[in-house]
Amino acid sequence: MPHTDANKGRLCAIGFANGIVRIVSVTADHLSLLKAFKAHDEPVLGMKFSKDLRLLVTASSSGNIFFFELDPNSDIQKFEPLCTLKLPDEAMILDFKWDPDDQSLLFGCSNGRVYEVARPNPKKIDNSDTYYWDDAEIK
Repeated sequence: MPHTDANKGRLCAIGFANGIVRIVSVTADHLSLLKAFKAHDEPVLGMKFSKDLRLLVTASSSGNIFFFELDPNSDIQKFEPLCTLKLPDEAMILDFKWDPDDQSLLFGCSNGRVYEVARPNPKKIDNSDTYYWDDAEIK
């Protein structure tokens, strides 16, 4: 996780083959588990924090994407599930990154395509019944 005054550069997000993500605090002589949550039913391919540290995106190779909402200015342990989606065409994700303006993500897939997913606006996401993001803007 990028350095902030709150985390002092000591936080690390780790994804596992069972779909679990663990947030740990690392010091010279100690490793502490701060938070653990299940992001996927398959292995976590990667995780990316938005530049403003308000979103964490996790992805699995099968094309599943999960967004978590963060609050970098208060509770460094806040990783609230926001929404999830699956890329079309049975796309298998190879790699992904935030675009330079932090407003969308680019996903490179094994089918030779690159998909762009617009950044979700937490104020417009209704996850009271399901986390699935029906109206995600995917190009």
